[in-house]
This record gives sequence, C-alpha cells and structure tokens, in this order.
Amino acid sequence: MGSKPPQLLNAHVKTSLKVTVQELPKDHPAYHKHSKHGLFATDNIAKGEILGEYTGILCDNETKSRTSRFLIKHSYNVYVDANVGGNEMMYINDYRNIATGPNAKFYNDSRYYYRSNKTNEIIRGRIMIATLRDIKQGEEIVVDYGEGYCKRWGIIEQKLNN
Repeated sequence: MGSKPPQLLNAHVKTSLKVTVQELPKDHPAYHKHSKHGLFATDNIAKGEILGEYTGILCDNETKSRTSRFLIKHSYNVYVDANVGGNEMMYINDYRNIATGPNAKFYNDSRYYYRSNKTNEIIRGRIMIATLRDIKQGEEIVVDYGEGYCKRWGIIEQKLNN
C-alpha cells in the first residue's frame, strides 16, 4: 500500500468577513519576490475577535517543506503549511517594519482536534488568529512570527517613526 496523502485542514471556524487580502504597493516593507500581499481590515474589529483559522496541510519534520514561507508550528513535530490548502490567513505579515508591534496573534484552540493520516493519533488544536487590540478599518493585520522566522527570511527590523 502507498503512503497516505498529507492531511488537508479544512476550516471548521468561519473566517471573519471583516478582512480581505490586498496586493501591497512596491514600497511596502513586506513587499518582496516571495510576498506581494497582506491582510487588511475591511471594517473596525474589536480586541479579542477571532479572525479565522490558519489552514493548510499537516506535516512533520520529515515531510515539511524547507522553502515554504507559510509554515507554522502547531505542536511538537507537527506543522501547518498554508502553501497548499491555505486560506487568506496565510497573507498575514510580520509586524516588523510595518507597525510598532503586532495587532493579532496565533493561538492553538484545543476545542478542536483531528486525526493524523500518518500515525492515526488524535492531534488537539487548531491554529487560530485573534486580535490583540482594536483594529481600525483599512489597517493591516500583523503578527509576531518570531526572531527565527525573521532571521531565516532576512527581515531586518528598522526603527519606525510612528
């Protein structure tokens, strides 16, 4: 028998209708050959609101892509790669050089679970995105991807004047 295909996560939680993907202008700090988009608020969004789920394929250290910019660690040795099956949440940029800090965050919502195709074990949690503060219409949604991500992809933080 052949190996099972990677498990594709389907969102069980509806994505907020208050966000949309927009193409970034060429002078935007996050614009580069790998990323030309961002996620923006289409309406005012309250602090603590769930924006949606970060979807994609489940993978482990052996099967994860070494070149995907859309890889989020879910738990020990489990990752979600939005490069395949991802939704608009994959377009959230790191806050560095865009804002003074993140206005949203990733968190693992343990109310949800799924079964691994590879090991048949139950994996608890879904990676969700929620706001850290009130966000105004037109504002870009940004998170903290961490120093390791920034170092890997060459994001050098510069002091902002805002």
